[in-house]
Amino acid sequence: MPRLNLKSVFFVVIVCIAAALTPRSDVHADGLEIAFFNIEHDEETNALHIVHRFFQQDIEIALSGVAGKSILLVDNIATKQAVQPYIEERFSLSALDGTPLETRWVNVEQRDGTLLIRQQSHLPASASGLVVRNVALLETHPKHVNIMHATLGGETFRRDFMTGGVTQKLIIDLTRHY
Repeated sequence: MPRLNLKSVFFVVIVCIAAALTPRSDVHADGLEIAFFNIEHDEETNALHIVHRFFQQDIEIALSGVAGKSILLVDNIATKQAVQPYIEERFSLSALDGTPLETRWVNVEQRDGTLLIRQQSHLPASASGLVVRNVALLETHPKHVNIMHATLGGETFRRDFMTGGVTQKLIIDLTRHY
């Protein structure tokens, strides 16, 4: 009967453990498939302040999928150039009548593995409602959820944007909040 080589057994055990611990390709290192964005209305100026918070790795995966090549975000200037068109195609605000609300970029900041994107828009005084659309990361992260917190008229509420035919666009009736 042949003797087992201890080095070979050890190698096989290590390979099996490594295979068991290696994440599947559809699981991301952060383990979470969420992003947050806040919309806050400044009643004095009628400005809408928007802050998006993404895990940087999730944005890099999404940008890489769109570009067909690996994208790593290394500094704020390159990050803004890569991220701005992506977000502008996937996040929008409009009045209930369909009139798009222009969003202006305030800044992009990388912090502790997250990406903070600050935008600003102006809510027309005549607007009776707001339509929020956010499909960021949904094409590359099938279980992803964009969690929105909106503060309008002193009231804060939460909505989730996700794939699978569930909410990707939200209509906010401003007459109920003011």
